Amino acid sequence: KIKVDKEFTVLSKGENEEELASILGITADELKEYCSENGIEYLAVNSDNTKQVKLSVQQTEFSSAAINFSNLSDENIEAVIPEIIGISNVKSEIKNKNGQKFAVIDLSSYDSGGDYTVNQYITVADKKLFVLSVYTSEGNDTGYADEIFESLDSGDFNRIKPTGNSYSYVIVGAIVILVIVCAFITATLIRDIKSDLKS
Repeated sequence: KIKVDKEFTVLSKGENEEELASILGITADELKEYCSENGIEYLAVNSDNTKQVKLSVQQTEFSSAAINFSNLSDENIEAVIPEIIGISNVKSEIKNKNGQKFAVIDLSSYDSGGDYTVNQYITVADKKLFVLSVYTSEGNDTGYADEIFESLDSGDFNRIKPTGNSYSYVIVGAIVILVIVCAFITATLIRDIKSDLKS
């Protein structure tokens, strides 16, 4: 699940292939082949191809072993990011999004369309590698990339576990039950003592 503005044309369930291929300057068959080979689950492009949103989901040897980024320390995630993206000496920031950890990196890229800023959000969940890439051509604001990231969701992602506040209700409930039990025992003892005194 990803939410983008209306300026984007979205490739979804085989729809908009011709329109997207035209914007990208390739054929519909080439577009389908590219998505299939690279595990592209979501692709959105604006009309002049100055912004692209791409989500790839693939099961790799690494993702199968890692299972979920949320099980790893921030330091371990940062250590494996260069191998995942194939670029050494890259700096990443670890973000925890509703219980799912992501490595966030900013890169520069160049292709036939010119210079691009690439914001990438990378995670492993349910043994699958998720890479959300937001490409923005030089001279355009990249602030929308974080908004798109915030909209990203999947049933494979971790969810926030119950917080301390939730446990506090359990503790309070246990204390209340304990007080009631103690009061019952005290009342029983007092009754028994009175019965003994009368006898």
